[in-house]
Amino acid sequence: MAGIVLDNTVGNGGGVTGTSGTVSLAVAGSNRILVAGVFSTAGDLITGATYAGSAMTQVNKVQRPGIPTERWAYLYALIAPNTGTNNCVVSASSSTTMGIYCASYTNATQSGQPEANGTNTSILLSIANTLTSTLD
Repeated sequence: MAGIVLDNTVGNGGGVTGTSGTVSLAVAGSNRILVAGVFSTAGDLITGATYAGSAMTQVNKVQRPGIPTERWAYLYALIAPNTGTNNCVVSASSSTTMGIYCASYTNATQSGQPEANGTNTSILLSIANTLTSTLD
């Protein structure tokens, strides 16, 4: 199998406040995987993400202590998302300002995902991640 290839990306710029946020992403190709990066500015409030109504799997989350407020970052993934243009919807338990960034890839392994898990640390304004992948 050839290496993983970026198909498409979209983001909302972090400008939505409420208990739900949506971005629309067109997905094409074969052996697809979709990843969504999300942040919340008001605490650990994100409860889930879907694409075209299919639940995405939370891969990881990390807290960045607050300056000026506590922020959380989340990573979600979905193997074999529907093709075409569909909505990626993020839900929160309480109102928060959230950023939503989605990317689709082709030529990705279609089982055993995520095949590697990350470790992370949060030091004031930076997050350091270590991730070792053994597959595409």
